[in-house]
Amino acid sequence: MTSNAVSEGPVRSLRFVVRSIAIAAVLIANFAWASQSTQSLSVADARLSRVITAFNNASTGKSGKEGYERAIAEAQKIKNEYGSSPAARIAQYYIALSEENLGHTAKAVENLQELIQSDDATMKALAQFALAALYKNHGENQKAVELFEQLDAQGAYTVHSGSRSKGESSDSTTKPHH
Repeated sequence: MTSNAVSEGPVRSLRFVVRSIAIAAVLIANFAWASQSTQSLSVADARLSRVITAFNNASTGKSGKEGYERAIAEAQKIKNEYGSSPAARIAQYYIALSEENLGHTAKAVENLQELIQSDDATMKALAQFALAALYKNHGENQKAVELFEQLDAQGAYTVHSGSRSKGESSDSTTKPHH
């Protein structure tokens, strides 16, 4: 087994976790949109669905680079049209993930940092988690640890440590807080 194969397993696991959290964020955002008109809601949902499909197809290798570019193009339109709505914030999240997958790390970081500054606690935590994972994947472990610690302090995520005594250290992984 090559070292690339060894490192790809955790990356796929991380992508699965990030996608799962994103799907949960979409569901939460749907509840927040209840006050918007039904027509606006269905249009935003349909458009976000296309963004997510394009992103997932690219992530699984079905559409490659073009899928990320499609996700960015449609998500940017949603962001521009819906301003600071939940739909726009979710679109911006997918812009960030797609930019990172295209190798545009600076753009990804910028979008995630904007989301972290938003007043949406769910998107803030999601963006912090994604940014921490990005930092970890780029070897910026201290920045990643700082963000994971912020998430833990906010109660958004906890550190899963298995069965260890207080004060004992071990390799930890982050798990969503329930």
